[in-house]
Amino acid sequence: MAREDPQLKLRLTEEMKLTVTESARQNNRSVNAEIVQRLEQSFRGLPELPEDLMDRISVYAQRQGRTAGEEILRLLEREYPKQWDIDDRMEHMANLLAALASGKSDGRINQFVIDMQDTVQGIVSGRVTGVDSEIRDEVASLWFSYQNRLSEIQFKEQEDQYELDEEEQKMQTRTGKTEKFAVPRPQDADSYEDAHFLARVLPSRSLEGIAESIRSGDLEAAAKIIRNMPQDKLRDRVRFEQLPEEAQYRLRGEEPPQPKGSDPFSFTE
Repeated sequence: MAREDPQLKLRLTEEMKLTVTESARQNNRSVNAEIVQRLEQSFRGLPELPEDLMDRISVYAQRQGRTAGEEILRLLEREYPKQWDIDDRMEHMANLLAALASGKSDGRINQFVIDMQDTVQGIVSGRVTGVDSEIRDEVASLWFSYQNRLSEIQFKEQEDQYELDEEEQKMQTRTGKTEKFAVPRPQDADSYEDAHFLARVLPSRSLEGIAESIRSGDLEAAAKIIRNMPQDKLRDRVRFEQLPEEAQYRLRGEEPPQPKGSDPFSFTE
């Protein structure tokens, strides 16, 4: 802004001031420039999504245990990733490496492996900026050699699982696309999974009684056991099982298991 531009005094809460200051630091702008930038954005506005598209996004997001806003941000972040500066990225990796070397058992160990793969891929793709072209070519060559040491199937599974949720993975396998529909495709018949589903949803004693009644040919007794089950608890269990695996782990407060073959630096002879 020019010095002759009119001035406007603002009174901010301490919390708002800290928020604006931190945002200005991340965007490498002055606090004044950050405030002006955000005001300009607010007057420009964003295009509104068509109502039917928003409805489809909302239905899919709810099925995945996310809000519509979280789903939109997830997809946009995946398609428009933020680029990394090489110095900042190397500093980040050094901090994670220090945590690994300390021998402490925490989630940063797994994060180190993931971030190491992201950094190498980012150098090759151009997401990491400030890299000399000759170095980028060398890293690309090494990365290509690394990929060849993994089987094509293992690498494809790793690549798919890295960005796609469970429903997207299934759609990718079926059609090669990640289309998301408000009304999901009926699940394929799977007697093994169906048996495990019933074991997870029904109380063990009730399941045992149903099986025994069916074995003896007394279908009415089996139906009576189901009718006498606590309906609220049964509905809650069914709703929980309908959530994606990632959401189930999140609701239980657990860390999801690492996908098989997800360590990019372990080689199988």
